This record gives sequence, C-alpha cells and structure tokens, in this order.
Amino acid sequence: MAHKSWRSCRTSTGRQLLPAMAARLRPGLILLVGTVLPAIGLGWTPATLQAQQPVAPAAGAAGYEQLDVHPRMVGDDKDSRNLRATVDRDVRAVLRGTAQLAEKQSLFDGWFNAYYFPSMTRLDRLGEIAQLRVDLFDDYIRDARSNEAHDHLVNNLALPAMKRLVEGNFHPAVRYNAMLVIADLNSREAVTLGTKQPPEPLPQALTYMLAALEQPGQPDAVRIAALYGLRRHAELDRLFPQYQPLPANIKQQVAAAMESIAASQDPPQGANRTAEGQAWLRRMALETLATLGDTGENHKYVTLIGQTVADQAALPSLRCTAARSLGRFDYTSATGLDGVAMAQDLGGFAADACRQELARIEADQKRREEKKKAAQGGGGFSVPGMGPPGMMPPGMGPPGMGPPGMPGAEGPPGGADPGMPDGGMPGMSGLFGPPSANAQASAEEDRDIQRTRRLLKFQIYCVQQG
Repeated sequence: MAHKSWRSCRTSTGRQLLPAMAARLRPGLILLVGTVLPAIGLGWTPATLQAQQPVAPAAGAAGYEQLDVHPRMVGDDKDSRNLRATVDRDVRAVLRGTAQLAEKQSLFDGWFNAYYFPSMTRLDRLGEIAQLRVDLFDDYIRDARSNEAHDHLVNNLALPAMKRLVEGNFHPAVRYNAMLVIADLNSREAVTLGTKQPPEPLPQALTYMLAALEQPGQPDAVRIAALYGLRRHAELDRLFPQYQPLPANIKQQVAAAMESIAASQDPPQGANRTAEGQAWLRRMALETLATLGDTGENHKYVTLIGQTVADQAALPSLRCTAARSLGRFDYTSATGLDGVAMAQDLGGFAADACRQELARIEADQKRREEKKKAAQGGGGFSVPGMGPPGMMPPGMGPPGMGPPGMPGAEGPPGGADPGMPDGGMPGMSGLFGPPSANAQASAEEDRDIQRTRRLLKFQIYCVQQG
C-alpha cells in the first residue's frame, strides 16, 4: 500500500496549544535509558560499528541529558551541509523505493539514530524540535512509497528511539515532543489518491501511551501528549471502524483510564499542578471517553459527565466540555437514563454561565468607574463652575482643540474634527496626547461586549450539543 500525506487527520490547533499548556503544568523528571548507533555512510566501517562502545548521553548545563550528534553532521560549513544533503537524498530514495533498503540500511539507520533523533534532544535547539517532529512525518514517514522502508522507520527506528526519549532524563520539552511523535505513528499511512483510505494508527503506540499515562510519577507534559494520542486513536476508530477497529478489551482499558482522570477533582498528592491544569486533563479525558461512544455499565460514563455538567464548583471550561461530550455518546441501546434530569442540568449550566458573565460585567463596570474617578481627580487647579480640576473652562480652547465631550467648547462636538481622532491631525492619532479616558472606556466596553457575546454563544452551543 502506498504511503501518502494525510495532514487533515492531525489536530494542528490542539497541538499548537499543547506546548503552552504543558509548560503551565510544570512537569518533573524520570531516569534516562538508551543510546544511538552510527552508520557506515557517515564515515564508519562495519568493523568500526562493532568496535565502538555506546557513549552515554552528555549532560547539559541544566542537568538534562542530550544525545551526541555525529560530529561530521554538525555545523554550517560547506562540507557538513553537503554531507547532510547527500545522506538525506539517499534516505529519501530508500523511502520512495528508488533504492533498496538492504543496500543502504546502515546509512538509513545512521541518518536517524546518529543525526536526526539526537538533534531532537539538543538543549541549544529546543526551539526547533517541534519543527523537527513535523518534518519527520512530512518529509520521511508520510512521504514513503516503500512499505518495507516505512515499516522499518516506524517500528524499528522511530518508536524505540522516542520511547528512550520519553523515559530518559531529557528536557520536558524533549520528552513531550517524543510522546507526540509516538501519538502520530501509523502502521499504514493514509491514501489520498485513487481509492482513498484513512491512516491506521500504530497499535503498539496505543498500548505504550496507555501504560505511560498510568505510570505513577509521570510528568504532566508526557501525560498530556499521551492523552492527545489516545484521543486520536479513539477518533480514528470512531470515524473508520471498518479498517482497524480497536479491540474491545483495549477500549475498556482506555475508558477506565479516562474515567479515573475525569473523576479526579483534585490533583494527586504531591503533583505540582494548578487547578486549571487539572481541569484541562479532565477535559481531555472527557472528550476521549465520549469519543469511544460507550455509555458504560449502568451508563456510568454518561452519569459521570452529567454530574460534571451540574457541578457549580467546576470551572466553566470543564462544564462546557462535559456538556458537549454528552452529545457524542451512542444512545441507541441506552435504557434507563433520566433524560429530563440531564436536560435540567444542561439548562442549569446555561443559566449559571449567564449569571457568571453578568457578575463579571458588573465587576468590570465598577472597576472602570473607579478608574475614571481616579483619572478625574488628578492635578491642576479648579475654579468653581469651571469644570473638573485641571481642565480649561468651556470655550477657552482653540477651535477644534477643546476637551473631548466638553459642552460649549469651540469646534465640532467632542472637541475634535471627525477626521482627526482625539484632536490630532488625520493619520496622526494621539499627536496632542493619548486618547481620552471616555474613548478608551468606550473601546474597552465594546471589546468586553464582543467577548461576552462570543463566550455565551459558545457555552450555549455546548449545551445544545448535549
């Protein structure tokens, strides 16, 4: 089966948000495992390969491990660039089937084990590792035409290497990035030409992510990436069950793990996690649980999510996700559910959302009024009947230059020409000072109204989905 790119199956938005959120969860560390192997195409012979002893990864300045990149592949000099381009071209030829893997396997393996994967661990290249992950899939894995080369890269190189990075004493960003690679690995890539077929996620990746998620003391960054991967497997199984359906026992294990996380209102003892971080983990678990579609024994999964919707102490974002998740279950054979009570809980959440927004708006209005009073109580002098302290009497300013909104000032209403905001020349707003307090307050109120509209609209949408 040919291997083509299937970019639509990747949740790009979710993965753009994951790094920032994972950083807020402040992940910890566990021990390091594994090294890399060189290749004869990089200047070694088979005898050298056998003689060379594995080198322990070097410790970085921050105490994290990092794998050594082969010295001939490092640098921006002409020789290094030419060598990288040559090896890269040969590796791509193997993946596209124009060269045999058996003839170039040492070169092929060395490119990834001695250069590409170690580059994902370098502390001086942390800003590049996300792009390295994207390029690994776009330029190599999903671009493969040779099934043999694709399977060798996925099963024998990428999966073992990423496991070592996840389990090692590497920087949290490195471990998070490695788990995201595992989450996106497929046993068969999508076919987008001819007879189209979706990708088939790698089964070994799912079992590994599930085990990593349940491992005590696992850093939150790794758990977040594992949750993303489990949700991806569940989503593809739901959309395309005819290709590679998840075994029933695996579904039950995933559902049980999601139930445990979704029901945990407080972080585990000793976890350095914020309330928002805990809510985000629970949201991902709820979404995966609903994606699996099974209501559970005695509808326990639906009951759990319904209780989350009704929990007034929960964050609105969590309740919103719970409400939306209720709409994803398969209720075809569900009996004994109290639909009226569930609808009342959903309506209660909608009412709570409106009350919370009203309270927030009132607090913001009070804050703006206090800020306005403080601004009006500034310096200057005041004459009875001549306006607030520090202001010129009405009519005493030059035409068009009166204080904004001052009745009786010369010039257009508001003290400025319509084409000259805040008394400035066209195209030079603020030339004679910053925008007035009234103008700033009005703009702030407009933004606040738009924010409230968008937020309430989304929350009502979640209720409708439920």
